Amino acid sequence: GDKVINLFGNEEHGALVALDVATGDTAWSQGKDGACYSSPFPAEIAGVPQVVAWNHRAIVGVESKTGRLLWEYPFPHKTHNQNMPTPAFHDGQILVGGENRGIHGLSPKLRNGKWTVTKNWSQMEVALDMSSAIVADGLLFGMSPFSLSCRCFSIAVTFSSPPPPP
Repeated sequence: GDKVINLFGNEEHGALVALDVATGDTAWSQGKDGACYSSPFPAEIAGVPQVVAWNHRAIVGVESKTGRLLWEYPFPHKTHNQNMPTPAFHDGQILVGGENRGIHGLSPKLRNGKWTVTKNWSQMEVALDMSSAIVADGLLFGMSPFSLSCRCFSIAVTFSSPPPPP
């Protein structure tokens, strides 16, 4: 692409910023929330190219070309000053987990020109702390600090309680 997009700032003030790769000039800047360790990632949701980012206050979807905020889901950091793992994306669902907060499946939807975000499922037995999860063959793999082990579960299943052990 023609832009490098990242979160810049400190824990109190920051922004999601797109820089032109040829000139280094700011193409756009979005928000004023504190930055975090999680990396933004590109996704196409409802046919709209966007950047999904997790800042200190929320998970946000931002239009890739303009930096316009499309949607947000409140998910602030807790306890330690970190939102560390980068969320995974699979079949239109954002899979996010954090220290002592389990793992959650979120679905942004565009209907009649308005964005909404639905929490599809949530489980608290497995969490992510410093490592990001990956998706392979419909399974979510990640390191859980609760058991210091690699955990895996099917994301096709809607969880209202913890998934069965692997």
